Amino acid sequence: MMKKLLMTAVAAGLLMILGGCSLAPEKYTAEDFENVKITLNKPTVSEIEKAYSRLPARGMVMVNTPFIYLSGVLFKLEGAGFIGMTVDVSANNASIIAYKGKEGDCRETGRSATPKLNFAVAALDDADHLLYKSTRICEKTAIIYSTSLYRNFAGVTGQDPALAAKNEKAPFLCTTAEDKAAELSKGVTGKAEKPEQGIFYKGPFKLLITKDGTVIRRGKGLMVSKKTAEGLLKDNCVKVAIKQEKKSPLKFTPLNYADKYKTMGKDFLASNMQIGSFEGTF
Repeated sequence: MMKKLLMTAVAAGLLMILGGCSLAPEKYTAEDFENVKITLNKPTVSEIEKAYSRLPARGMVMVNTPFIYLSGVLFKLEGAGFIGMTVDVSANNASIIAYKGKEGDCRETGRSATPKLNFAVAALDDADHLLYKSTRICEKTAIIYSTSLYRNFAGVTGQDPALAAKNEKAPFLCTTAEDKAAELSKGVTGKAEKPEQGIFYKGPFKLLITKDGTVIRRGKGLMVSKKTAEGLLKDNCVKVAIKQEKKSPLKFTPLNYADKYKTMGKDFLASNMQIGSFEGTF
């Protein structure tokens, strides 16, 4: 009996070493991201990193922080590896929901995604997938987009049965930003409409890009046209300013995608530039 168990263990070890890529891929669902939750209050960098380590392969954190620290906390969450962040703000406080789950191999199952937004033609997520028109994505990303935070903002196609039935991981390059960034640069007008309304973009995408090229960053106040504000309100992804400071409503000029792509190319998308910030109450 012991000999048989030993032979089984050795065989399993050889399969892992010699044929790991031929093993069946891990199975999980959108709900797996929400089964394990950790709550953090005014977290430090160390506490955020520890929370990321404590979570299993898929999980989520709920973070509460004073509004004045919001930008720093979002930056720390992004740096730790969290994805799909959404932010809600009140007068003095902010609450954030973020997921863990972008690690792991990409597997081709024939899926594509498109942004489901009114006035944003493209969106960049926390794994640097640029969604513009129809974009091919791996199975892992498709499941992430099927979570409660994303499903109202990204449409995902079904699997190709022939690809989904394969046990081996089909080679798939999931990073599509370079080709899509060039295509998007030709699809935006580069002529920003007059900024009149203060908005706060809640997420879950890291960036939105509108038809006129205005770049809207998650967790930042920004001045946009009334038409754009109304469109994003219909998508339930922004708050509008209750009170706008008249003396200096715009501290930073909103960035325009068409202009920045000419000088920086796709590297602009990966940068952490200050993208619009205005004084007001949401």
